[in-house]
Amino acid sequence: MPFCLAVISNHGFYETVYAESLPAMMDLQTRWAPAIQAAAITDLLGKLDDRTTTHGFAGMIRKALA
Repeated sequence: MPFCLAVISNHGFYETVYAESLPAMMDLQTRWAPAIQAAAITDLLGKLDDRTTTHGFAGMIRKALA
């Protein structure tokens, strides 16, 4: 039986990954952290460039820069 399960999802696609122990899960997170962080930053930058967004963080940044 797996010790930890992680579900990775993105726009209707999902993948389930398991680790047999806590150290194995921490190793998995360590290996994938740079890719996940880069994807999150890319998504944030894409939202900041979205001119249709008027609320939230993107709107606040545009308002402060205007």
